[in-house]
Amino acid sequence: MALEERSSKLDPETEAPYSIYKNKPLLFFRDVLSWTPWTKQEEITNDLLKVKRVAVASCNGSGKTALAARIVAWFLSTRKDSIIVTTSATGAQLYGPFWRNIRQVVATSKKKLPGTCMTKAWQVAPQWYATGIASDDETQFQGFHAEGEHGELLVVIDEASGCENYVFDAIRGYLTRPNSYLLLLGNPNRSTGGFAELFKRKSENWSLHSISAFDVPENIMDRAWIEEMRETYGENSLQWTVRVLGQFPTKGADLQLYPLWLLENAAEQFPSDKGRHMGVDVARSGADNNVACLVEDGMLVNFQHWQSPDTTVSTEHVARLAREWGVVPGNVHVEVDGIGGAIVDRLREAGIECDAVQSGGSPLGDWRELVGDIRFANRKAELSFALRQCLMKGKMSIPRQYTLFWKDLDHINIEPDIEKGLFKLEPKKKLRARTGASPDFADALIISMSRQGACPVIRWI
Repeated sequence: MALEERSSKLDPETEAPYSIYKNKPLLFFRDVLSWTPWTKQEEITNDLLKVKRVAVASCNGSGKTALAARIVAWFLSTRKDSIIVTTSATGAQLYGPFWRNIRQVVATSKKKLPGTCMTKAWQVAPQWYATGIASDDETQFQGFHAEGEHGELLVVIDEASGCENYVFDAIRGYLTRPNSYLLLLGNPNRSTGGFAELFKRKSENWSLHSISAFDVPENIMDRAWIEEMRETYGENSLQWTVRVLGQFPTKGADLQLYPLWLLENAAEQFPSDKGRHMGVDVARSGADNNVACLVEDGMLVNFQHWQSPDTTVSTEHVARLAREWGVVPGNVHVEVDGIGGAIVDRLREAGIECDAVQSGGSPLGDWRELVGDIRFANRKAELSFALRQCLMKGKMSIPRQYTLFWKDLDHINIEPDIEKGLFKLEPKKKLRARTGASPDFADALIISMSRQGACPVIRWI
């Protein structure tokens, strides 16, 4: 039987089938679900029952989503006429990992759970259910409350750090009853917003939990992953701070154009572009990388890099990749500041038409529909902001396996010119001094955003 179809009949006039576990969630986990939480999961569950307001800032891989799914099962199965509202930073996160975990709990429970669990909802009775609401639809948050004499309400926000402030503003309106509970979970990958503010204020009305990878039992957390993160990003990186230590970034991270929460959210997206675009960043010295990347259907799908200042070598690489990747003429975008111009000339001589991108040139305004009326210092700033907006609006995705791109994007800061009212990037020289490297992989992806004419991304939807 499919997970979505698994159900049990229950008379809505009766008590909840497992009401004896209403104040005994850990026993419910053991007796009904045949599941044993680890120590921190026990503490979070007990605090939710006692304090009713719990926020969890966690490293990756701590089992927070698995815990939340079982809390949903416990709450719905032990409280007649209860309502559970779930949301996440993106619809893909909510209806993917989160609700997949819930359906798995229903399917594998030791004892049959009440009602019918579907893809985006779990229904016991008309006024007794759990539902998922995508956080990008503000209007859907209005009007939820626990109904009936004994009804109780649980709100679960997964990946809470990535949710906008209006989500937190909306839920305050229906958490006024004494029988309401709120559970927030997420990686602390944003130093601003409602989730971060909770941990800054440290309200006595909330139980706050922080989980480091070093807190998680070895049977849950692979120690090899910790070492991989250490080797890939280093202990001074934002990736290490957030994903391994489970700590919020410093205030300086607010200058990041591509903060970790944005990359994490966008990794779950599936855009609908139907074209292929190739971005090429040409090395300015032998120590830098020449990078070519392929964006297909709005998603980064391939890349190659090589070290050579020889324009002939780079031309051959780009020509070969354009043919192998099937990129149509005009969709090969090459940065021409520096020696890139010579490569474009050679490619055109070989019959490969290119879009010559002048990073230091004037902005073209071809992303106006997406970026609004912001004044940009140059074309590079315009394309960089266009990439950010595409990531924000679900029109671009960078899968997690492209760690070289994530690492580079993590380093890019803005340095706005307040006096002139211009959006500017941190100068490349300053960035190199701060990080010790040039963001060649990020630059190639940014260059791939160059488009001619009206904003095509708007038409991808």
